[in-house]
Amino acid sequence: MDSIEFALEACDYRNFGQQTAVIPVVNGSPLDEVVRKLFGNMVGQHAGMQTGIRAEEITNFGPGYFMGLSKHRLWRKKSTIGVLACECGLAECWTLETPLVVSSDTVAWPSFFQPSRPRLDYSDLGSFHFEHDQYAEAVTNLEQRL
Repeated sequence: MDSIEFALEACDYRNFGQQTAVIPVVNGSPLDEVVRKLFGNMVGQHAGMQTGIRAEEITNFGPGYFMGLSKHRLWRKKSTIGVLACECGLAECWTLETPLVVSSDTVAWPSFFQPSRPRLDYSDLGSFHFEHDQYAEAVTNLEQRL
């Protein structure tokens, strides 16, 4: 099983200046760094240019966002969540999304895609499978810190 935590880090967003970002840390590695290493050479495609989602937006998405419970207009009709966003600071801009599959035992991020560039292949990023309790604890911890 994979492990997850959510880091809060200062990020200099193009449209918002310096703000706090929520960055998933999977198996000890910040997801934005992993994506940058895999896709950073795809200039002009925005692959590898994502960073953490602004903490303010995560708060606006409502409690349980990372559990798929958001009622926010961006996510309420989707079975996906955004895990990284554009460096401009808007979650709906160049968002790296994953389907969210929640069962009583596990939470999975089985694949990744970017809605604005549906032909980009993120299969090298892999899939992640977390123990439900560990994932839920990481989400609760994040929400308490926000």
